Amino acid sequence: MAVKHVEIFPEIVKKRPSHTRLLIKATKFIFPILVFVSILLGAAGFIALGQYNIVKADVSSLSGQINKLEEALEKQNINEIKEQNRLLREEIKKTQSNLSHYHFASRIPVASGYYKDSQHLLKAGLIATEVGDLAIEAIIPFGDVLGLEGHETNIKAEQKAQIIVRQVIPKLIPQVDQIGEKVKEIKTEVDQVDPNRYPAGFEIRGIRVRELLEDTKRNLGTVEALLPEIKPILSIIPWLAGDPKERNYLILFQNDKELRPTGGFITSYALAKIQGGRLVNIFSEDIYKLDFRYWKKDPPPDYLRRYMNQIEWGLRDSNMFPDYKVSAEKFEEFYKRTPNPRQIDGIIAIDTEFVRRLLEITGPVKSKELNETFSAKNNSLGIPDVVYKLELYSERVTTRKNDRKGFIGGLMNEVINKVSVFPPEKFEPFLTTLYEATIDKHLLFYFKNSDAQALAEKYNFAARIKDFDADYLHVNNSNFGGLKANLYIQHRVDQDIKIANDGTVTKTVTVTLTNPAKADGWLNSIYLNWQRIFVPKGSKLISQTVPRDFTQGVELGKQVFRSYSATLPLKFSTATYTYQLPFKLQKGEKYRLLMQKQPGVEVVVGTIRINGELKKEFKLTKDEEFEFQLD
Repeated sequence: MAVKHVEIFPEIVKKRPSHTRLLIKATKFIFPILVFVSILLGAAGFIALGQYNIVKADVSSLSGQINKLEEALEKQNINEIKEQNRLLREEIKKTQSNLSHYHFASRIPVASGYYKDSQHLLKAGLIATEVGDLAIEAIIPFGDVLGLEGHETNIKAEQKAQIIVRQVIPKLIPQVDQIGEKVKEIKTEVDQVDPNRYPAGFEIRGIRVRELLEDTKRNLGTVEALLPEIKPILSIIPWLAGDPKERNYLILFQNDKELRPTGGFITSYALAKIQGGRLVNIFSEDIYKLDFRYWKKDPPPDYLRRYMNQIEWGLRDSNMFPDYKVSAEKFEEFYKRTPNPRQIDGIIAIDTEFVRRLLEITGPVKSKELNETFSAKNNSLGIPDVVYKLELYSERVTTRKNDRKGFIGGLMNEVINKVSVFPPEKFEPFLTTLYEATIDKHLLFYFKNSDAQALAEKYNFAARIKDFDADYLHVNNSNFGGLKANLYIQHRVDQDIKIANDGTVTKTVTVTLTNPAKADGWLNSIYLNWQRIFVPKGSKLISQTVPRDFTQGVELGKQVFRSYSATLPLKFSTATYTYQLPFKLQKGEKYRLLMQKQPGVEVVVGTIRINGELKKEFKLTKDEEFEFQLD
């Protein structure tokens, strides 16, 4: 058996991926790996007993059977998986029977430990095949819908979504509990095996037995902890997908090239109706048209009045709070003042980077309204074609139209049409794109349903400003007059941390904005930026060096330092803040820091130094927690 079949699962844990990915991988690989470990340890036990020639046939037979099961899993051939799983169970039972002939080994010092390990792990492998049967039983009736090998299908993606929501998920939910109980039984058996019984260098077929067993025990514990999380996710999906009652969602199109606190200036919006997993209706238009119908406007916050000369607080400027839930609730508050507002169940925000990633999956999309094709490829300027054309048509070509940005909704309609007829092989990359765009904060969710919102926040899909019990940093920028300069603006954050003998922590944060492009009069210009940096509440400012207009206060449960700057084309600007953290570091304690990336920003680079020593050079593409052991 090739080593790659064994290393897949340990590799997952070493990389510490998200719960979502780990669950997907665990479902696919858990039982073949457990059974293979059973083979290894069974062989190890019989080596110790001097009976290797007898058990060698069992090892070869089981290994061959696992190879066949692995091949079926890789091909996602559900019928073959079912058959190979059955044959594997028979092989395990046969090996258990052969093992019982050597029961005397349980009374021999040293050898008894290996013998008992073989018993426990073969039993664990047998239960693991039962887990496979449970999963297969739930999935096999829908092999055609899921696009599994050996199942002919002409079902479109849209129809698949309906069947998954109304039939597949209801059948899976009760199976989750049963699988969870089986995994507990497997863990009970595996926990009785001591990896230290096996020498560190002991190998079978080139695989280190102790290392493999340690990885398997750790991975099994992770799977046991994560399985209970599947059920609430499955349970909420039908509600989100409009089954049995239709759902209405507001979709906000944020232009991340004109950066605002939750990702970008709101250029247009759409109202989408979902029923039974199917998009039944979508309407979109320019945000200015909605703003025109919005009455009884509030006075604007001082920063909008001062830097944007606003005299009223419009819908298009409602996303001024770095916490997406707060901004979404403000948008809804204003939206309810428009004529005949629709009752909504959630607000979803997307940006141009999300659209670009979608087009990587769908391929080029043609706008019927503009008679123009949009693609994800870079143009001669090094700018993604879709991003450049979105700016070109909204800012130059259609400037005299009453609904100059309304074409964005039409473009998204064309993308949705392409997605709805996806062939099976594109379904997985599409879901991966959605997931990665959400984690990178180019796709944001807010739900009125408290259970759905709680799950969105738990998995970091909601772009909330988080509570954290150690150091914290979030840098938030707003383009208040630089055209679409965020096509080019580069973000850098350097942190210099000094820890005194008494544990006092003093920190200097330097934020550098670089505008590397020439002014062109419609995309790039002088970049006027309103900046806020969020740090732990109670932090005390020591000094600051900013271009202008420094203020401080408390927002969203954090201490916030604010400033304003102008970054010229081909130049850079810096703002530096030095402050004392509201806690002391105890001796021997690790230094922990949570950095949250602003939605709409592609990457933030920088360094972290502690007492003059460079600890980390980072490229922040998503929220990240850092931990440093101090000398």
